[in-house]
Amino acid sequence: MAGIYIHIPFCTRKCAYCDFVSVRPDGLKSPYLDALVREIRLRSEMFAGSLIHTIYFGGGTPSLLEPSELEYIADALVRNYRLSSDIEWTIECNPGTIDAGALRAYRDIGFNRLSIGVQSFFDEDLVFLTRMHDGREALEAIEAASTAGFKNIGIDLMFRIPGQPLERWQANLERAVSLRLPHISCYSLTTESRTPLVQWIESGEVMLPSEEEDAHLYTLAYRFLTGRGYQRYEISNFAQPGFECRHNISYWDHEPYGGFGPSAHSYFEGSRSWNTTDVSEYIRLLAAGTLPSQGSETLSSAALRTEHIFLSLRTRGIDLDAFQKKFDGDFLEENASTIERLMHAGFIEISERFVRLTLRGMLLCDEICSELR
Repeated sequence: MAGIYIHIPFCTRKCAYCDFVSVRPDGLKSPYLDALVREIRLRSEMFAGSLIHTIYFGGGTPSLLEPSELEYIADALVRNYRLSSDIEWTIECNPGTIDAGALRAYRDIGFNRLSIGVQSFFDEDLVFLTRMHDGREALEAIEAASTAGFKNIGIDLMFRIPGQPLERWQANLERAVSLRLPHISCYSLTTESRTPLVQWIESGEVMLPSEEEDAHLYTLAYRFLTGRGYQRYEISNFAQPGFECRHNISYWDHEPYGGFGPSAHSYFEGSRSWNTTDVSEYIRLLAAGTLPSQGSETLSSAALRTEHIFLSLRTRGIDLDAFQKKFDGDFLEENASTIERLMHAGFIEISERFVRLTLRGMLLCDEICSELR
């Protein structure tokens, strides 16, 4: 199974916590779209023999594009790649940038899944995060999506926001479930270098909740959502059965994918490559007929094994039989003493030939993965 990621690097304003590649669209839309379509065409040989099962438009804010501009990109994909008949087409949207008319146009283009960047239904949280929408617009976006006929709708919610009491986080979860949303992603607010949030923290203007509070908020979300029929299929992602994001699963399963746009990554046959992060340079290179690659690496067997352990533990767990076939090694035997210690501490469990993180282990996933090989 192969997937395609399309990066739309436009935002009207950059959020204080975000370090994704994004710029204002002023005067850049047309040259950027032409460059993007040119890259789609130039890279098509990479997947000449592959059937594309998922396409994901991320950003930035893809919903800042007009439906006709999105269709221009979609047409290039249809012309240059073999698409599965049951393909998953996702587009990220921000409240305040979509209405029922635009969403109906998205459906006509081929999109069948929405990821809406709600973050919170409360204005106090949204003001701190410097989001462009308010709680009312978040609810209106979800209602518009339903009116337009979308069934596969996911939202992002954020916790560990300074000043956000536990009761408000609980209320966010309750509101999301009451709206019968089939997919809910719960992300802890993290610090990324060179962002205003980091500057606020370093100056003492803002203090993040402690790691203990962070763990408590995640635990609340896990128990609340799994208790209401949602399945955790990745540490931060919860879905009703059948509504998991197939595109993200393909990343976690080390399936091949092509990334188009500035900063986008591709993975194919054990090699990973990435594009320049500079939007202007991206446009200039493709206007000259040159691919905008910034670098590449061929993953060693050891690197693939490390990534497999990390990604598997974040998701459904390590399939011991599959691990044996893929790496010609006995995971339990080679990590015997570490596994015994982690099991005794209540961080992992073994059942049905799978090694899985417990809820307690999910809170320390990165540290646990660093101990296994």
